[in-house]
Amino acid sequence: MIERKISIKKSLHKTGKSEINIESNASGKSILLLILALVGAGILLTAWLAQNYFKNKWLEERLYLERSQHSIEIVQSRLDMWLIQYNQEVVKEPQNKELLMASTYEIIRCVSTLLAWEEARVSGGSYEPIVVKNETLNKAKELYNVKDLDGLLKLSGILIKTKRTFQSQLDGKFFNQIDKTRSGENTWNNIFMWAYIIGSVLLGSRWIMKTLFSWPDKMVWNIKSEEPQKGDRVITGLLGWPDKVVWNISADESKEEKYDKLNSAENKRKR
Repeated sequence: MIERKISIKKSLHKTGKSEINIESNASGKSILLLILALVGAGILLTAWLAQNYFKNKWLEERLYLERSQHSIEIVQSRLDMWLIQYNQEVVKEPQNKELLMASTYEIIRCVSTLLAWEEARVSGGSYEPIVVKNETLNKAKELYNVKDLDGLLKLSGILIKTKRTFQSQLDGKFFNQIDKTRSGENTWNNIFMWAYIIGSVLLGSRWIMKTLFSWPDKMVWNIKSEEPQKGDRVITGLLGWPDKVVWNISADESKEEKYDKLNSAENKRKR
């Protein structure tokens, strides 16, 4: 609320002098500018957090998933290579038992690694799939050391069956997670954009009000009327007082604004 104090004084002695003092305190304007500054700064802070923390968080998770997919594709290529080698050795006569054991062991290692990585990346950072993989590899290593080909073939058969059973489920979770990260990234990017625009508009409005319109201000108008002196311009007011109007303006304004008000008052007086 803008507070205004108006006092009118008029002396009744023969000189007929009168004085009007009008004082305007723009406390409401100050509060408005403060609110614009605080809200605008808060919204811009939100924009900064949206871009540099929340958006980056989703971006990093998406990049992690994409990197993990690249690593999984490399292991998958190795698995395909060893499967080809295994199939060639199985049909050979006579079989190369050492090469057959080596290819079977490598198949176990690749499949257990794929299962562990594909499950770990969609399980919220759980370390349990890695533990299962390590246990499986330790068991396969023991079988390989004792040259137990039947045990290796049995273990590889179990792993390949498990992979076929859960592969579609793991792929679905992966793509859902990718979509979730992209959605979160886009959401925070939109929040950043709108928060930046709104915050900039609020702070820009405050700057316009303060700089161009001189908010806040404290303006004091002193209007005095005196009996005309010889050579003064004489005007007749509503009460028929011939007087000389003297404007004395003091305000927290620039000189240009004071001169504008003086010129405006002079123009009105001439009219």
